[in-house]
Amino acid sequence: MLVILGVLASLAVPQFTGLQDQARASGLAASLSSLATEGYTRARVNNESFMNAADDCDVVTALGKDDLEDLFLEEDGSAPDYLSNFSIGNSSFNEASARFTVTWFDSTGDPETGTRTCYIGYN
Repeated sequence: MLVILGVLASLAVPQFTGLQDQARASGLAASLSSLATEGYTRARVNNESFMNAADDCDVVTALGKDDLEDLFLEEDGSAPDYLSNFSIGNSSFNEASARFTVTWFDSTGDPETGTRTCYIGYN
């Protein structure tokens, strides 16, 4: 009986971990989308550029931060440990990736706006 329970647990734990990674990626994608919308709105109001057609989903830099951890600091000033395991890009990383949309605005020359689909994934 204990052997059977051990085998079942060894199968369930990796799947549970994968679900945690997917949930974290989805939560981060929603937060990044919201922050990017705020950045886009601020740029439009001030007639400043926010990302552009050539940017490669670099939302973190566009929001004026050095890395992902800077966007999600805890009250004590530290970043959650799991953030260092995530990356942002323009293609899906793996099954623990989540998609979000970024609206960009380029105020140089003829003002131009558009959207881009980005992904955040667990490394």
